[in-house]
Amino acid sequence: MNDRIVSYSEKLLVVISSFTKNMMSVKASLDVYDALLKTLRSFIKIKDSVFFKYNEGIGRFESINASAEFFKDKEFNNLALWIAKRGLPSIQPIDERDFLFIPLNKNPKILGLFVAELESSLDVIKQEDMDILNFLTFQTSLVLENVSLYEQLQEKNEILENLYRYMQTILDSMDYEIAVYDKELKTTFENKRFKASEKLTQEVLDAVKNLARKTLETAESQILEFENLVDGESVFYSITTFPVYFNFQDQVMVILRDITSTHELERLRKIDEMKNQFVATISHELKTPVTAIKAYSETIIDSLEDIDKETLKDFLKTILDQTEHLDNLVSELTDFSKMESKMFELNKEKFDLLELCHNVIESLQELATSKNVELLFDEIDEKLIVEADKRRIRQVLINLIENGIKYSDKTKNERFVKLKIEKGENEILVIVEDNGIGIPKDLKEKIFERFFRVESYLTSEVSGTGLGLAICKTIVEKHGGKIWVESEPQKGSKFFFTIPVRGDS
Repeated sequence: MNDRIVSYSEKLLVVISSFTKNMMSVKASLDVYDALLKTLRSFIKIKDSVFFKYNEGIGRFESINASAEFFKDKEFNNLALWIAKRGLPSIQPIDERDFLFIPLNKNPKILGLFVAELESSLDVIKQEDMDILNFLTFQTSLVLENVSLYEQLQEKNEILENLYRYMQTILDSMDYEIAVYDKELKTTFENKRFKASEKLTQEVLDAVKNLARKTLETAESQILEFENLVDGESVFYSITTFPVYFNFQDQVMVILRDITSTHELERLRKIDEMKNQFVATISHELKTPVTAIKAYSETIIDSLEDIDKETLKDFLKTILDQTEHLDNLVSELTDFSKMESKMFELNKEKFDLLELCHNVIESLQELATSKNVELLFDEIDEKLIVEADKRRIRQVLINLIENGIKYSDKTKNERFVKLKIEKGENEILVIVEDNGIGIPKDLKEKIFERFFRVESYLTSEVSGTGLGLAICKTIVEKHGGKIWVESEPQKGSKFFFTIPVRGDS
């Protein structure tokens, strides 16, 4: 947090807090300059400083806290008068050094002048610092004038009250919720937005108090991003706390910003990136079988009389395989389109789940053999009649088992994919386990998102659109079930999904 670049508004709030604290001890004109110096040092590096009062009788500035021999020449006095009449803070280079001039005026009267030698070079001072200096020039001038006229407690309290009202106006005008908490974690100040906000639920206020407590304990600023549900929708807050001193006690200023729109833009950006990647992937996936079909078809047409029967049979089988691959791609895209348009429907029927599992394993046996993967089925000794969409449940089983085969770990001598069925009272649990390459912990939830594919050394070798698991999730949830995964990299994965029991089982 200490390295964080504080925004202009936040820096202004901290300066106001420092200024208020420092001005509370003011009793005389010199105290005003000391308070101004302390405030300036909260955001500007100052090497040395001199305070001047203006002697109207001789038309010159006179130092009130140092001999300031360097500033007694006529050129300096002319420069100081010019700056004082402008009434604006200024940074001037003198003898290869940079000096900050802050004129303290009550138009048309010149009250005094603050001059400081800067440690940093001129180009380090930002425009936002100059804006704050303008604010300090105006406020310090007000304080100095009043202290000069009234050195009594009643007038000093009036100054602080005016300053407090000024701060109240600034805080009330800001577009986020601001409050100040005391040591008992009770609010001593709330701006209008904080008071009026209907989104500040108890969960948000508890998070604010916990962060404020930490600031009181450490005397350091804190920041937290917090997600809260309001009417079923997520609202994201950035909560920032600052230690402040007011009314002779340590307190905490809290700023809450609604950053929901920022999160939403980031989410849409990621979806857009995934869509672009998906378009590139699907273009490649479609081009590969089309290219193969075209090549083999052209070969058959051009050389039919010279091709023997076995070769022709192999060519036609390749064309058939690639056509089936195309058909699967089109089916996935069709399913995805139905999902997006909320037209994904189920055609339920009663069937034996165990029989379906046997058929799926048999259909994938050739693929498993080609990858040196053993297919195992840990079944139970009874029929399992379920009421579900048979074609869709088959689709889920094929996708999960096929993934286990395709992402098997080539470094292992023994590779397997095991299908297991467990019957519960109200649901059936299906488990597909493998000892493949596994899934990183931080990606386990993302694999069910549309367009998402886990990057690995097998990504370029394994075909896929990144839609399979998203479609599986939709199918399972449409049935009223759940789907999840347990996995460790290099150890393998376990996919689970449930099918609620319907009718006799």
